[in-house]
Amino acid sequence: MERYNILAELIRLAQADKEFHDIEHQFIRIIASQLGLNDEEFNKILHSTESYPKPKPLGDRMLQFQRLWLLMNVDVSIGENEMSALKTAAIQLGLNPEATNEVIRISSNYPNNLVPNELFIAIFKKHNN
Repeated sequence: MERYNILAELIRLAQADKEFHDIEHQFIRIIASQLGLNDEEFNKILHSTESYPKPKPLGDRMLQFQRLWLLMNVDVSIGENEMSALKTAAIQLGLNPEATNEVIRISSNYPNNLVPNELFIAIFKKHNN
């Protein structure tokens, strides 16, 4: 069920700006495939309003935030609604808002807004103590 939540969160974020771009759809389908979900499961989640259990371990929650951040950047346009949805999702994942804000703030210093994994992890560890 956590796999369903991962996909549901990605879909909610992609639709936050009231547009579901093809590149976002393709990215989410790739993630669904990597999670071992078939087309039927993907379509069920795509059209569902159901809630699914959130990941529990910090590493899994951080990975989910990273996926959400990647999705936001895939269409090269980050709207206010998307940013708000991302921050809300991070809070719902139980992530420290200071850590998520720091990742967002420094991301523009890196190509494609992608913070290196080592730094990403270090930021969350710093704010998790």
